Amino acid sequence: MPSAQAATADPFRDDAAFEVDVAGRPYRVAFAILIGGRLDVSGGVLSEAETALLPALRYDRRRRTLIAGRTTAKAALARLAPGTDPLHVSVIPGVFGQPVVIGPGLEGLQVSISHAGDTTIAMAFPEACPFGVDVERVEAGHRDAMLRHTSERELERIGAFLDEDVGLTAAWTLREALSKALRCGLTTPPLLLETTRLTLDQTGYHCAYGAFSQYDGAGVFTGSVCASVTAPRSVTWSAGEAYRETLGAWLRRSGPAAHVSAT
Repeated sequence: MPSAQAATADPFRDDAAFEVDVAGRPYRVAFAILIGGRLDVSGGVLSEAETALLPALRYDRRRRTLIAGRTTAKAALARLAPGTDPLHVSVIPGVFGQPVVIGPGLEGLQVSISHAGDTTIAMAFPEACPFGVDVERVEAGHRDAMLRHTSERELERIGAFLDEDVGLTAAWTLREALSKALRCGLTTPPLLLETTRLTLDQTGYHCAYGAFSQYDGAGVFTGSVCASVTAPRSVTWSAGEAYRETLGAWLRRSGPAAHVSAT
């Protein structure tokens, strides 16, 4: 698939696909990441429908975010539908702002997209098996806002992280990833998406969700960024934790590892 051109520097890009099983039925999902670079529209990535969205975006930063999101989403989709021309694929905002995929040969596929600073992650998946992905920078300046949307029970579990900012950010991304899997986004009160049984392991962390027990969450972190994935509880990853190891390797390009206490 054609690559977008970087206006100032070549960004880091990568993508990977993984097999999952749901009640004996196989599916494929894919991730893609873009870190750094300032993308323009000359790389043959945006469709006409997507290009039509740009004039309504007043600030250059928002236009760059849209282009980065579409570039990354189409890299993930290409893993599930090889040979698809990105100019014939449109990822447009749905009723709640969620990305909706339209294009020949992509029926039944959807994406989840997330941005944090110069990092963009996208996940492509079958519509019949909805996932959500979220990435967030770890910044002390976000602490007060995150605390307002974190329950007392979550705060106790976050105590397992030696760095509170990393723990708060991990919980935040887990809730955001769930909202994306549910396709409701910010229309759902954050506390309704409360995480439970948040535990650490050698790869990152896992959680369940109190009000949505049909989903599980998992993620990885460095000292500067967290990324989480929400999946139906019925999903079994054929390669185990390989997808988290891949995400972790990508994110380590964003900063050093954080200190945690695994439980």
